[in-house]
Amino acid sequence: MRTALLLSGNPRFSADFDSQIHNLQNSEVDWYITFWNREFGWDPKLSENWCNLKTAAQVRDKIKPHLPPNHKIKFVEILTPGIFGEIPKEYEPYNSTPKNVWDQYKSLQYCFQWCQELDSYDLIIRSRTDLGLSEPIDLKLAYESLLKWPNTIYIPNNQRYGYHPNFNDQFAIGLPHVMSCYCNAVDEFDSLYKNGIKYNPEYLIQTALSKRNIIWPETRFEIVRDPLHWVPIEHGKWKDI
Repeated sequence: MRTALLLSGNPRFSADFDSQIHNLQNSEVDWYITFWNREFGWDPKLSENWCNLKTAAQVRDKIKPHLPPNHKIKFVEILTPGIFGEIPKEYEPYNSTPKNVWDQYKSLQYCFQWCQELDSYDLIIRSRTDLGLSEPIDLKLAYESLLKWPNTIYIPNNQRYGYHPNFNDQFAIGLPHVMSCYCNAVDEFDSLYKNGIKYNPEYLIQTALSKRNIIWPETRFEIVRDPLHWVPIEHGKWKDI
């Protein structure tokens, strides 16, 4: 089977990331990457070696030697800030910066479009480079389970926020039609806000999914984001590539 792994936003590689890629098991995994080109110092969680990236080839050359045998890079693009235009309007922030939320999900949407254009997959994963996984995930078993309950996504069982039932917006596994709703939800953010939803990623995404009767049950796995890996800037083997 084949799985697409979507990695978008800032390349905040941390030591935890190793556990993520090695815990995605029992599937071929194709990477789709859309990273922002950021100046050093813009984000304290960005290693200097991952700032001012100019070309997709640079990213490929950095990552490829560290991939497990069943992983390969399918698409990379370095995004210039502002490429998607301006956020539609000023929104009242709620535990987040609206522009950062909008930029994050516009880059995810763009990443997903390439995934759909270039190939077809059994599963699609929305993830980030600054987190790990607490235990192995058998992707073949996840796929077989999701075929039985196709309007379900699997998200980590920790760091769930937002409305009840709470939601974690940092990592998700689903069938392509469900992940299409997830990755294109940014187009609904403005209308959701106008209808009283807080401009916060968990609130916005979970509301967009709930409208389509998509559910997220409890799971056994958690994401791992150890604050010690950021103080000082420390990115495991990824800081040296």
